[in-house]
Amino acid sequence: MSLTIEAFQARLEGLEVELNRETCRQYAGRPYDEARMEALSRQIETLARDALAALPPEAFPRPLYFAALRAAAASTYTRLDNEIYRVRSEAVRVEEGDEVVTLSNWRRFNHRHARDRARRRRVFDGLLAQARLLTPLLEERMALSRRIFAPLGLTPLDVYLEEEGVDAATLRGLVERTARAAYPAFRAELDAFAAELLGGPAEYYDDFYVFGNVIYAPVDPAVAALDVPALVGEVCRRLGFDLARITVDAEPRPGKHASPVCFGVHIPHEVYVLYQRTSPTSDYLGYAHEMGHAVHFASVDPARPYTDRYLIPAGVAELFSTLLETLAVHPRFLAEEAGLPPAVADDLARRERFLQLYFLTFYGANALFKLRYWTEQPDMDGADALYAALYRKLVGLPMPGRYWQTHHVVALYDVYAPSYLIARVRTEELWAELVARFGPTWWREAAAGAFLREALIGPGRAVRLDAFSRLDPTPYLQSLGLAA
Repeated sequence: MSLTIEAFQARLEGLEVELNRETCRQYAGRPYDEARMEALSRQIETLARDALAALPPEAFPRPLYFAALRAAAASTYTRLDNEIYRVRSEAVRVEEGDEVVTLSNWRRFNHRHARDRARRRRVFDGLLAQARLLTPLLEERMALSRRIFAPLGLTPLDVYLEEEGVDAATLRGLVERTARAAYPAFRAELDAFAAELLGGPAEYYDDFYVFGNVIYAPVDPAVAALDVPALVGEVCRRLGFDLARITVDAEPRPGKHASPVCFGVHIPHEVYVLYQRTSPTSDYLGYAHEMGHAVHFASVDPARPYTDRYLIPAGVAELFSTLLETLAVHPRFLAEEAGLPPAVADDLARRERFLQLYFLTFYGANALFKLRYWTEQPDMDGADALYAALYRKLVGLPMPGRYWQTHHVVALYDVYAPSYLIARVRTEELWAELVARFGPTWWREAAAGAFLREALIGPGRAVRLDAFSRLDPTPYLQSLGLAA
């Protein structure tokens, strides 16, 4: 019997659900079966190759065609991803006193030793030196993606841009405009915050994530008193979202992924949130962000086809998570829903603004790096040099170029990094739409939740972004007090 598009999607989903479960266990630091992952990947690969051989390209929805091309190399991707994960978690390591620091626990180490700058610098330099072990693996993975799309006359960046619905010039202009707007205010505040929180002027090893863990220290005692799961859960339930399909894992364990992460294992039926407690406010915001992902995945219409449920563009997938995270630090929400004293809420908002300025410069460098990586196609030494130059220009600090190879997004995805900025811009546009429709406290209105489910979340990939978004950064920049 010939393979149909419908049968291909059904079989692909069944295999990927099983693979997703193993990957989720891997990232959770739980026992996982690497041999089974490899076997499932080979089955996915065979299925995709059969479909590509049996069906003409025009028979596939375009996103599914791209997914099938990637799936036709699934076993190689899985082998590389497993090896990269193992090297990040085990081989890239530094012994510092009685502690062993890897890329999986680096952020918690930095939080514990925030004011011990000499110790943090030694670990930073040691990990970047050891990151050379990642270089050949990352080079092979990027080359694989380039090779898959080359016969179509495309690069992975071209595919990303098509899926996001934006052209290269527009995206580059967006990144450069927002980073340039943020830079003066960021530099004006950077050393003051560094002196307060880290005991001296900012250095290259005081990266975005060091500040992300310490920036909220003065407000942490007040936030620590909050029942964060109850607070976030109540907002989601009031908006009409069902959380029964979501499992939260906050238990610390060796080998668990350093960053909060959400896995839509079987969308919308089986969703997981993984995170580890580091500091109260960053945990609160990380929980809100990942619960946004989880609610999104768990609320996609189950009647939608595989393509709509699983192949959601990154800029869309980050949208509701960014909306929920933005709500979590909104001054009125903090005062009226979380019950924080006004002075604490205002200080938290001030610190969050600085972190957003850092985000715009840091992710500006990350995003432009990926845009130029795929167009200029440097070797790995050239890529390191390119990253160092972009970081120096946009963040204003020297940074060893190999740093990008240690990053959990820039190194592990073909592009993705610009999606966070795209989502931030769209979040501000969506917020304005929600206020216009449901008032300044839209998060209290069940009708707002119905609108979000029907217009934004339920359709999955088929969402109509043009209903509220022109990808105009002006409202976002204005919300930060920056000249638009």
